[in-house]
Amino acid sequence: MAPLNRKPENLGPGHLEHFKRYLKEKCGLIFVGNRETLLITGLKERRVATRCQSWDNYRNILENKAGELDQLTALLTVNESYFFREAGQLELLSRSLYPLRRGQGRFRILSAGCSSGDEPYSIAMELVRSLGVEAFATVDVMGCDIDPVILARAREGIYNDYAFRGLDPEIRNRFFTPLGDGRFQVIDSIRNRVAFHQVNLAGNLVPEVLNNLDAIYYRNVSIYFDKPTQQRIFYRLAGLLRPGGTLVVSATEIFSHTQFLEGGGHGLVRREWNSVLFFQKGEARTNPVLVLTPPIPIAVNRETVPTPTVGTQSYEDALKLAMENRFDAALSILDKLPGSATPMASIKIIGLKAAILLRQNRIAEARQYCHDMQKMDALMVESHVIMGLADRHDGDYDGMITHFRKAAYADSNIWTPHFFMGEAFAALGLLPMAKRSYQTALARLSKYGIGESGLPFGPLSLSENELLHLCRIRVQSPTTPEPKRI
Repeated sequence: MAPLNRKPENLGPGHLEHFKRYLKEKCGLIFVGNRETLLITGLKERRVATRCQSWDNYRNILENKAGELDQLTALLTVNESYFFREAGQLELLSRSLYPLRRGQGRFRILSAGCSSGDEPYSIAMELVRSLGVEAFATVDVMGCDIDPVILARAREGIYNDYAFRGLDPEIRNRFFTPLGDGRFQVIDSIRNRVAFHQVNLAGNLVPEVLNNLDAIYYRNVSIYFDKPTQQRIFYRLAGLLRPGGTLVVSATEIFSHTQFLEGGGHGLVRREWNSVLFFQKGEARTNPVLVLTPPIPIAVNRETVPTPTVGTQSYEDALKLAMENRFDAALSILDKLPGSATPMASIKIIGLKAAILLRQNRIAEARQYCHDMQKMDALMVESHVIMGLADRHDGDYDGMITHFRKAAYADSNIWTPHFFMGEAFAALGLLPMAKRSYQTALARLSKYGIGESGLPFGPLSLSENELLHLCRIRVQSPTTPEPKRI
C-alpha cells in the first residue's frame, strides 16, 4: 500500500457530519462541544492506523471492514472508572437487595457499560466482604460494554494505582495480587466469577443471558447519548429486569432521569435505602425501603422566581443583612414578606430563615423550617444542607451523612455535602471514604467555586482559596476534625 501523503486531506464539515450520523445510527453516540474534538482526534488516529489516503477511503473501511467500528469506538468512549465508586450503592446490593431474595433462586446482576471492569469486580468483592464466598453459589455477576478492547482488559483484570484512589488498603490487599511493577491483578477467585459480554446498548440485539435480571447498575454511561437514545436504552434496561428488579444509576444522573423513568410506562418507582436512591420495577416483593413522596411540582424556574417584597424592603435586603451577620434585622424583614405568591418564593424565605437560625445556634427552629421546606419539595437541597449542618452541630455523624448524601443527589455541582461528609467519615474513622469525599469537594470547588454551596450564604468563614487549601490538606491527610461551631 502506498504511504500516506505528507499533508493529508483535512477533515471537512461534510465528512465530519457523515461520521457523526453513522456513529449515532450504529452506536447511539453523540459528539457535540468538547466531544466533537474527541471524535476528530479519534478519526485522525484511525485514518493513520489504517493508512488511508483520503477520508472517503477511511469511510469505506469504517463501514465495511469487520472490526474497524470497534477500534474507533474504543477511542471515543472515555473509560474513566475506579473501584468502589459510590460505595453506598454497592452496600444497597449486599445489605438489602440480595438478602431479601436469598433462597429464591439465582440472583443475577449486570453492570451495563462496565468499561474496564472496575464496577462488576467491585460488586463481586462487596458480596464477598459482606456475605462470604458462598454468595457466589446463588449469584451471577456480569458486565457488558460496546468496546471489545476494553472488555479484553476487563477480563485480564490488571490495574494501576489510579484505579484504587481512595480505596481502603485492606480491600486491595485482600482482592488483588501485586505484579511487582506498580500494577495489581484481581485474584482468580473473583475474576473467574465475573462474565463479560460485548453489547451495544443502543443496538437491537441483547444476548439471552442478560434477560430476567435482579439488578442493573447503569452508572455514568448515559452522558454519551442524546435524549432519544437515552430513553431507548432505559426502555431496554427496564425490559431486562424481572418484576421487583432494581435499576441503579449514578447520583449525578438520578434526578435528570427520574421524570422519564417514573412516567415512561416502565413500571419503575424511585425508592430509597439508607439515603441511596434507586429505581425498582413492579411490586413483586416488599422492600424495607422508603418510597419518596414526590415533590410538589413547581412550575417557576428557580433562577427567575420573583423577589418577594414588602414596602421598599425585599428578600435581597434581608439576604444582604444576613451576609453582614445582622441576623435579627434580616429576620425582621423576612417575617414581614409575603411568602404565598409562589411555592418557590415561600421556599426562598423559609430557606434563608433556616440558614440564619442555624448561624444563631437556634437549631430546633432551623430544623422545623427545614421540615416545612421538605413538605413543599422533598428534595430541596437547602433543607438537607441545613439539616446536615444541624447534625454537625449536635455531633450526629450518621445524620450528617444521611442529609448530605441527599443534598448531593439533589444538586451534583455543590461542594458542601462532599466536604462535610468528609468530616463525618473522618470522625467515624472511615478515612478512605473521607478522602474520596474531600477529593470530590475539591473538584466541585475548583470547577464551580465557593458560591455553589446550596445555601443562601456560605456555611464557613473561609475564603475560596483558604477552603481549597483546606481540602487539599484533607485529601493528603483526612484526619479526624476538631469539633467546630457553625
